[in-house]
Amino acid sequence: MRIALFAIAAGAGLAAVIYVLRRSPSVHLIPVFLLIAFLIGLSLGLSQSRAGIASGFAFSAVPAVFIGIRILADLLRDPTSHNLWPFEFVLVGSLGLVPLTGLLAGYVATKRLYAPPLAAWITAYLAIAIALVLPLI
Repeated sequence: MRIALFAIAAGAGLAAVIYVLRRSPSVHLIPVFLLIAFLIGLSLGLSQSRAGIASGFAFSAVPAVFIGIRILADLLRDPTSHNLWPFEFVLVGSLGLVPLTGLLAGYVATKRLYAPPLAAWITAYLAIAIALVLPLI
């Protein structure tokens, strides 16, 4: 049950960020997106479960998967459209390092330091709150 709620929190945060970035792509929202991604990774790392860690790794791979699908679709339409696609993978794939950093920080915090059991919930709710307020910015 706990992992399902973490997955819902991560999905809600990701959906809100994708909605906002597709609606009004602006440069000043990128740090907010990175903050939400870090908090989602942190909450999954603090969850202290294998499913949470696996979800965090999957969430970190999302940007690379999205850009791979987009590049493939564009290449099928016009084979000359993405002649620098390896650089696109590196740039967008590096966005996956942000939630991975949060995941590792949460995992290390639970192993090395005392992390209260509700710490994962606090970071998950904070990520959802920021994502929900994001369309108002």
